[in-house]
Amino acid sequence: MQKEALNQNDGFSKRFIYYFATAWSAFCMTYIAFITFAPIPEANQRFADTILGFLLGTAMAGILTYFFGSSHDTAKTTDAMLKR
Repeated sequence: MQKEALNQNDGFSKRFIYYFATAWSAFCMTYIAFITFAPIPEANQRFADTILGFLLGTAMAGILTYFFGSSHDTAKTTDAMLKR
């Protein structure tokens, strides 16, 4: 899908994935800063923890894996290099 987006003449389409990742990263950083420094009512602490876990475990991990690869890809590359 990204290869097709890069083949288009529209600059927004080419850069959409970067805008999307930047927006989610900014949201995650804002949320982390908020729950770190703002007082959270005791009744809402579990919700805040659940959302934090989701953002770190899914959203941020997905962004990092997309741009930098995963350990599975690294293992495949290492295996391929060792077989040479």
